[in-house]
Amino acid sequence: MIRALEYIAESGVYLFVFYAFYMLVMRRTTFFTLNRILMLAGTAACLILAAVHLTVPEGFSVMAGRADESDVLAAMLQGSTVTGENSGSRLSPAIIILSVYLAGVLVASVRFILSLRSMVKIITSVPVLEEDGFRLTLLDSNAPSFSWFRHIVMSRKDYTSHPAVLAHEKAHARRGHSYDIIFMNLVSIVQWFNPMVWLALSELKMLHEYEADEKLIEEGVDIQEYQLLLIKKAVGEHRFMMANGFNHSKLKNRITMMTKTRTRTLALAGYLLCLPAIAFTVCCCKSDEIPTVKEDEVVVVGYGTGADKVKPVTESQEEEEVTSYADLTGEGCSMPTLAEGDEESFARWVNMRLIYPKELREEGIQGKVITEFIINKDGKMTDIKVVKSPDSRLSELVLDLIAESPDWNPGTIDGKAVAVRMLFPVTFVIR
Repeated sequence: MIRALEYIAESGVYLFVFYAFYMLVMRRTTFFTLNRILMLAGTAACLILAAVHLTVPEGFSVMAGRADESDVLAAMLQGSTVTGENSGSRLSPAIIILSVYLAGVLVASVRFILSLRSMVKIITSVPVLEEDGFRLTLLDSNAPSFSWFRHIVMSRKDYTSHPAVLAHEKAHARRGHSYDIIFMNLVSIVQWFNPMVWLALSELKMLHEYEADEKLIEEGVDIQEYQLLLIKKAVGEHRFMMANGFNHSKLKNRITMMTKTRTRTLALAGYLLCLPAIAFTVCCCKSDEIPTVKEDEVVVVGYGTGADKVKPVTESQEEEEVTSYADLTGEGCSMPTLAEGDEESFARWVNMRLIYPKELREEGIQGKVITEFIINKDGKMTDIKVVKSPDSRLSELVLDLIAESPDWNPGTIDGKAVAVRMLFPVTFVIR
């Protein structure tokens, strides 16, 4: 689920940049159908691009083969080590972020469902009239008209007195605008926190109106009479956020677009700027990935937990007692850390110094090297050894570096220093 949050965040950045570009470059052009296609295609491309770009290397697995990917990513968001039983006993930033996000998704989903329910209730409230392949619901009240797929709802008065209203709604239905609305509403549920997505949804509805208006004008509707009808029908805000309505958009914009000089074809060249804008955003997001590593570096994130969690030992204990587990995550206990560092300091220290040899990468040698060592009461590291490794050369590489470790702050129980046996995995991944 944490990885899903990363995808949502990254796709949100792409969508924000794309919609901002649209508003600056494309919005005022009269290429209504092209703009609509590009908005939908660009939205889908941003979602797909984030899914393709967001790849989590195997090197992020740090639990000696025990922990799954989501636990590790959660640890990264928390800025601390995943601590087995203790990880569920407190509210981490990752859990808070996830809870807030899911709450927003729930609210947006309920809004979507209620709107859909209200619309369906209106559509099924009266008998349906079949006409030219469309299903018409005629209301006795002076309700605003709207279309939903092949279903059109309008007042009986408009049906008999204003044929342009019916023609307008048929234009919506023939162009499949309802599919667009469903798609963008689903995107807005997932991206409810992204203001540009809601702005894009509103803009898409405007494009639908521009397209329908343009279709009527092409069919010979008198522009002045049609504009006058729009003004008469503009009676407040629309009732259904899901539907394409005859008078739900900003009337001034629609009238302006009807009389606006057609945009020159040369302006299409400006649309090509969208590609480098998205490419630049991808590069920026890639440079901000956590952690940032070079191709020949090794990703090191934290310490093993769960079945591999730390084991405190003393000089007088027997070997069989050393292998027993003890909990250093409760009150009065503290984990060993590098001097003047935190629980992730050693991981960062290793990550900055450990280089993946080119010859091993060329041979396809990769995998997890699990090391074990003891941090004594005086903070010195002893008894360094490898307990699991895919290749002896990787073992030597890791052992040589760990042996150069600076001093540590020892682990404590009730304020008393204890020797602690640590398991520390390092994963080598060929990219």
